Amino acid sequence: ITDILTQKYTKNSFLEVSYKLDEIEKIGEALRDEKENNQEKTGEYVNIPIAQEIQLEKTYNVDGTIDFSAKDNYSAFDYVGKLKTLLNYSQVSNKEGGKTFVNADTIHFSGKIPNIEEIAKEAVGIIQPVPINYKNACESGWV
Repeated sequence: ITDILTQKYTKNSFLEVSYKLDEIEKIGEALRDEKENNQEKTGEYVNIPIAQEIQLEKTYNVDGTIDFSAKDNYSAFDYVGKLKTLLNYSQVSNKEGGKTFVNADTIHFSGKIPNIEEIAKEAVGIIQPVPINYKNACESGWV
């Protein structure tokens, strides 16, 4: 966008600017799709690897998106219960009281959670974190 705003224009450059604006609009559409839980499509479009991440303190809608109107749940008991359900059944609780299947590549343990240390200690008893080889991550394009 900065290039477009600072570029000096000639007759030929107007066509290039028009093309760039079309591309920016397409990226914007893809990003709007991301908000509608279409992160994979957005990632493919802008050529960025996407990992589906679950935040266990969040409340989820039936379609697997986060319900941003709900308050986060910091209960260690609930958090660990959600972790067990996710690991055993690939499901998260939804706001209607049921379960929703999710495709999760990672689980986000937020430092913003007041009792995250307690939760992490309990979580380690359930699942052992696996170290990632930095060199392999670089080669895969994730770094």
